[in-house]
Amino acid sequence: MRRKIVLKLANLLGVVAIAITSYSVNQTCMFWAYQPELPKGADKLKNENI
Repeated sequence: MRRKIVLKLANLLGVVAIAITSYSVNQTCMFWAYQPELPKGADKLKNENI
């Protein structure tokens, strides 16, 4: 029972992480002095149609 719950939570966490990374790749920082570096492979999530 606990294992099923842990696996579902881990899956949900993975989906949320990909969604946040995808959102971050397609946004730019509104401050000119700070743009955080993205993780390797994040550029594959970039939406070219925007």
